[in-house]
Formats: sequence, C-alpha cells, structure tokens
Amino acid sequence: RSVVWTAFREGALAAGVHAAFGFPVVVAGDCIGVLNCYRDTAGALSTEQVADAHVVASLSGQTIVSWQDDAPEGTLAWQLEKSGNYSVVVHQAVGRVSVQAGVTVDDAMTMLRASAFSHDRTIVDVAADVLSGRLRFDG
Repeated sequence: RSVVWTAFREGALAAGVHAAFGFPVVVAGDCIGVLNCYRDTAGALSTEQVADAHVVASLSGQTIVSWQDDAPEGTLAWQLEKSGNYSVVVHQAVGRVSVQAGVTVDDAMTMLRASAFSHDRTIVDVAADVLSGRLRFDG
C-alpha cells in the first residue's frame, strides 16, 4: 500500500530517496519494530525482493531476542541500549506517557514519535524531556 507523507517526502527526495518500504519485525506474533528499506529509484519491489526483506526482518527479530536472552536478568541487552535513535530513556518515557495520558504503551510510543516528528527533534530528546518533567502528556 502506498502512503504519501508530504514533509517526509521532501526530505527524502532531497537525500536521494525515491522509494521507501517497511517490513514488520515480528517476535512471537507481536510486531516489535519495523525494518525500513530505502532506495534511490522509484517503483515497487519484485516478489523476490519482498520475500528477501521479510526473511531479513524475521532474522532481525530472532537476533534481538537472542541478544536479550543473553543479557543479565532485569537489564536491557547492550546492543539494544542505544540502537539508532532508541535508548532505554525512550522505554522509560513511554511508560510515563502511558500513565500520564491514560493510554496503551503502543499509543504512548506513537505520541512520543509524533511529538518528536512535529517538533523536528529526536525521540531520545523528547523522551529525556518527559523524564525530566519538562514535557507532560496529561493535559
């Protein structure tokens, strides 16, 4: 399914991206993330490319589970502690936003992402503001 996001589109095109694809990373029936793929030419992926991307997404989920299985009990795997724009700060902030706004954890994550996107900030920076009390989601 094609979706057009005007603000994203402008930035992506400026960076040379002409196609974007998202594949769910599923573990035990739950989507824990998305494998995002980009390329510099427009158009759909071939059936084989889609199948390959699903395999990579599946292996990514298995790898994440393996990392976490090897982590000391009660801790986040070091590989997941800071991966890309994510850190444990985000995880903690999602819990706080969930309580403040009275929403599910999934909705709280969406709210954090929306705030970061709409203010052109990283999700880690928004999460830090939530944890410091500078930003609240209960109003």
